[in-house]
Amino acid sequence: MKYIITEVHQERLKNYMFKFFDMIFNPEDLRYVNFTDYDEEGNEYLEPDHYSFFYGDSYEEEPFEYFGIKYYSEDPSDEPFKQRAPILSISYGYVEQLNDAFGNAWKTPMKLWFEDTFGLKVKTISVE
Repeated sequence: MKYIITEVHQERLKNYMFKFFDMIFNPEDLRYVNFTDYDEEGNEYLEPDHYSFFYGDSYEEEPFEYFGIKYYSEDPSDEPFKQRAPILSISYGYVEQLNDAFGNAWKTPMKLWFEDTFGLKVKTISVE
């Protein structure tokens, strides 16, 4: 049996998914930080394109981690990651909720929602 979904229905489904994402992730309460690291001389620097999203003042609950293309080095071992970047890594507990609600159909709308909500482009979604 085939189902035909019109543009209106697709837009309604996308809006429903966006509301669901807002509900489970509550972006108004989410904070994010750019990590720091140290070079060979011990100098601290901000890691480019690497963000951790968390609630409150603790990193105990991190629904997302973001890895942009600039995060990866020129080392050949990073090439597969660079090709998939920017990568949004989502904690497994949230992925279970999304799969239960939408099967596998949530990934493309999630990319759009994340870009609209946080202004960061996403090419690939991975599961932590």
